[in-house]
Amino acid sequence: MHKISQLSIIAVFAFSASTGQPFAQTLSLPDNLVDLNSNQGSQTLLHSEALQSYWPLSIHFETQKNQAFWGVASIVMVLNALGISAPTTPEIEPYKTFTQENIFNAKTEAVI
Repeated sequence: MHKISQLSIIAVFAFSASTGQPFAQTLSLPDNLVDLNSNQGSQTLLHSEALQSYWPLSIHFETQKNQAFWGVASIVMVLNALGISAPTTPEIEPYKTFTQENIFNAKTEAVI
């Protein structure tokens, strides 16, 4: 199975290179926003008051899994950054962490 995975990755690379298609597409930023990857963006972050909060959140970054629930990924990031007691996660037992799957419980489902 490991060889199949490696072959699949090579095939995707080869196909992408031959078609000239990118792997992922990122929307262009509007003119009134600054890209964090730019020199200006890096300098702005390094000199901002938000820098202290940025690092704990960035190491727990989550891409939203459901386009209708962008807030869930944000909540998961914040809860993990706070370092509070988290539920068990079957995929990574014995470690505990908040995920977009285990953030909901019977009480939240009742509200939904």
